[in-house]
Amino acid sequence: VIGWIKEGFQEGTHVTVGEKVLEITPYAVEQISQVQQQLAQLEAKRDNLQRSYDFTTTNIELTRSFNNAAIAAARSEVEGARFKWNKAEQDVLAVRADFKAKDFKYEGVKQLAPKGLKSELELQEAQSERDAARSKVEAAERASD
Repeated sequence: VIGWIKEGFQEGTHVTVGEKVLEITPYAVEQISQVQQQLAQLEAKRDNLQRSYDFTTTNIELTRSFNNAAIAAARSEVEGARFKWNKAEQDVLAVRADFKAKDFKYEGVKQLAPKGLKSELELQEAQSERDAARSKVEAAERASD
């Protein structure tokens, strides 16, 4: 560090041996120590910021991974629900068809019983089968709601 320069001194000025033209002051030890401390603090701050960045980046990746897994699980649940819904609809259709067949049989037996072509027992059995089929339709419809 230049502490003092002779007035009017510039490059090319003629000087004599021993003439004082400038004074150089070396860095004070405490200034160097101060700069070293500032440098150490800045390096520590940089290291802390890097750790914070790394931690945040890891958290982002973990969150992304968790969210992707949650989305995949939700999609799987939706597919399972769709499968169950479709099965319930098919079950309803099947029990409705069975009920129609049992109802048709009952109506036929009901018309033939008074003429003596079907027994009272056959009429009761047909009615019982129809009632059971109706209960299955109601249960299947409740399950699909």
